Amino acid sequence: MSSKTFNNGNMCEPSTAKAYSNPNYSHVVLEALNKQRLDRKVSKKIIQPLGVDSNRCDFTLEVGLESIYVHKVVLVAVSPYFEAMLEHLHSCKGLFSYCKGYILNHFPQLIDHEEFLSLPFEEVKTIIASDDLYVQAEEIAFQSILNWVKHKREERTTYLRELMGYIKWSLLKPEFLRNLYRSEPLFCEVFSGILPTNKRKFSSDTPPLQRRKSQNRYLPSVIFAGGQKEGCKISKSCKVYDISNRKVFAVSPLRKRRTDLSTVSLHGFVYAIGGLVNWFDKDYLQTVERYDPVFDEWAKITPMHTGRCCFGACAYNDLVYVVGGQGNSTVENYNPLTNKWYKCPDTPSQFDYGNRAAVIGNSIYSLGKTRGGILFRFDPREGEWDTVDRSDNIGKNGVEVTSYDHSLYCIGGYSPKSTCKRFDARSNKWQTLSSMNYGRDCPYAMIIGYELYAFGGWNKGRVASVEHYDIQLDKWTIDDSINIKNCFGGAALIHRALS
Repeated sequence: MSSKTFNNGNMCEPSTAKAYSNPNYSHVVLEALNKQRLDRKVSKKIIQPLGVDSNRCDFTLEVGLESIYVHKVVLVAVSPYFEAMLEHLHSCKGLFSYCKGYILNHFPQLIDHEEFLSLPFEEVKTIIASDDLYVQAEEIAFQSILNWVKHKREERTTYLRELMGYIKWSLLKPEFLRNLYRSEPLFCEVFSGILPTNKRKFSSDTPPLQRRKSQNRYLPSVIFAGGQKEGCKISKSCKVYDISNRKVFAVSPLRKRRTDLSTVSLHGFVYAIGGLVNWFDKDYLQTVERYDPVFDEWAKITPMHTGRCCFGACAYNDLVYVVGGQGNSTVENYNPLTNKWYKCPDTPSQFDYGNRAAVIGNSIYSLGKTRGGILFRFDPREGEWDTVDRSDNIGKNGVEVTSYDHSLYCIGGYSPKSTCKRFDARSNKWQTLSSMNYGRDCPYAMIIGYELYAFGGWNKGRVASVEHYDIQLDKWTIDDSINIKNCFGGAALIHRALS
């Protein structure tokens, strides 16, 4: 070989020599890498017990019954799919942290899946005991333990008492416990051994330092996207309100300025849909962006068939639905698995000034001023719209809608209004509730921790106050600890911890 190196202490210096080239070098490298991969497969079966090192591959792909040992750098070089998947995951430690965070923040969606049910006891205990675990109610954490134990009842029943020690019994609804006692044999079998008395809140077998320390796991964060900023300028900025810690902080902005958009939260992602970029034209946006809170990034997805603004949007049965909009009656749904929008039956009438939408049970309700009614109901299973109510109970426009239990809650409106009304879907009747402390045109409304929250809106300027409504007491309370100036944008819940 014409190139040499000379060892001088810790230094290697190349000698002056003629350059050498090998046109087959890339082929030689790939052959060597493949040999390492195959050697690992052989050594795994035969040589490894004799002490031979076989850890020159990065990880293993399991396809059916076959294990394929691979080099990460090669996968990234030849496959755009693996390049995207591995872009942010630089080590096994990072991958583990990502997976753990996903489990903690999407736990309610996972408790029936085989992957969770197959976890070993120590990992389940770590999840249930974590202060960062998010569930909407303590009943979900309770049910997850029953599901896991029942999956392999004979060998796991012995762990039930210890796991139940991490449950906050005082937060369980009495009706939930009564139903379990009547219908769940496993619960009845161990009920007397785990139910806390007045003198203890947890099972005495649970070490005090391991018990959960807070209820923060019940409270999601709220993301505000786009809207109007000072000087009536349209914004693409985004911020998050961390309810547990009472703080607001900025996150990555939208890729495009938007106002009068709608936002939906589904499977840990937030979708910013449609809207306007200019107050003075009718060029409604078809484009859609999806926010990943893990990486703090917005990404473009397939646009809608129809541009729309001031419209209703909601999530139902793993799909995103968009309904109507200003001067619009069309309906579409988006499937994240296919990244495609699909047309649905139109609403019975076109909305004059816009509308909002929310889900109750298996139906989507859309509220907005039209010539043929104000409240429509859509059953996706039947594929048909019904007119539920034709009375004028909401005024012209600017109302926000959210759902809780079997009711729609409608707040605010043009003027601006401070009214709050409830529509009972079982009786098809409206009820006037206590008014908010501030009038709000186009506020944001959402249910958080069994209370109705009102954020932002417009009242001779952007409203900064936040107030929440106690459904049982029919009372609004101003939250003086936080101010959020935001209007004509979108807001959605993020069911994960952000910082």
